[in-house]
Amino acid sequence: MRFITIADTYLQRIIHWCLKKVATIFSILTALSFITLFFTEPFEYDDGLFDVDRFEIISIILFVILTWRFFKKAKVYEFKIWYSIKRYALILTLNTLISLAIMGFILIIKLDQAGTLTMSFLDKINDISLFFWFISIFITIYSFTPIPKTTITAHHKKSNKKENTQDKKSPIENTNITTNEDN
Repeated sequence: MRFITIADTYLQRIIHWCLKKVATIFSILTALSFITLFFTEPFEYDDGLFDVDRFEIISIILFVILTWRFFKKAKVYEFKIWYSIKRYALILTLNTLISLAIMGFILIIKLDQAGTLTMSFLDKINDISLFFWFISIFITIYSFTPIPKTTITAHHKKSNKKENTQDKKSPIENTNITTNEDN
């Protein structure tokens, strides 16, 4: 039984590590695509600076200032640069995904109101895609379940050492005296 518990913990750590790396890569790629779109979208008609209006200029300046401020504060609080980049990418990714979800919801409502979206369209979701979605949910829940920072065997060794050192002490040293102030 102990072997199964240890194997389960290590399997969970491996899957958790892999999913964290995939999530970090996804987050950074999404943030980079957002930044690229943010700086190229104002020039959508290829007219150079004549395309850009005041709101877009203010948005670009504000984005640059807030990005600079974010990394400056991270440096002041002595965050590691990689941690700061991951955190910044996560912020941009969450905002991007929430915005896309809201736009998708509005699009579905508009298509339904126009009569081009019917329930049969939504019923065509493939069973295999649902299967893969459920599997990904199960793997994510499994791998992100809280686990101890130390391995089980190391924990047992530490507790055995504590018991052995307590046995060597005299009975007086093993006695814990509490006062009313402690309670």
